[in-house]
Amino acid sequence: MREKSNFSWRNFFSSKLFSIGLFFLLILLSFAVSKIVSKKKNFDREIADLKSQIQRESKKKEELEKTLGDLENPETILKEARERFNLTREGEKVAIILPRFNSESVSPESQIQTQKKEPSNFKNWWNYFFHE
Repeated sequence: MREKSNFSWRNFFSSKLFSIGLFFLLILLSFAVSKIVSKKKNFDREIADLKSQIQRESKKKEELEKTLGDLENPETILKEARERFNLTREGEKVAIILPRFNSESVSPESQIQTQKKEPSNFKNWWNYFFHE
């Protein structure tokens, strides 16, 4: 006759050892899932940063193309040469206008007031404790 074995699947699934093993398996899986979610968030953030960088670079490209189109015009080239390199045409004279010097704005009293300094931190504490 057939002997009955003591092993039963029902007893195995209801045992403490199975419960503990299942608990540790769930913990390991939760760590793995959290790492995957963290990496996905990082990738999504990086993708968003790269998309914004692409937009910035495309705007910059459009501006440069516009500037390049403007520089094909000889008048614009002359204007840029005057502004950037202080160039003039032959026979053209340059007049430099300096701001007026206002003697009242730089008076000796205002210079003295700006030279007065606050007492040092050590001096403030000394005055606080010893009240000079």
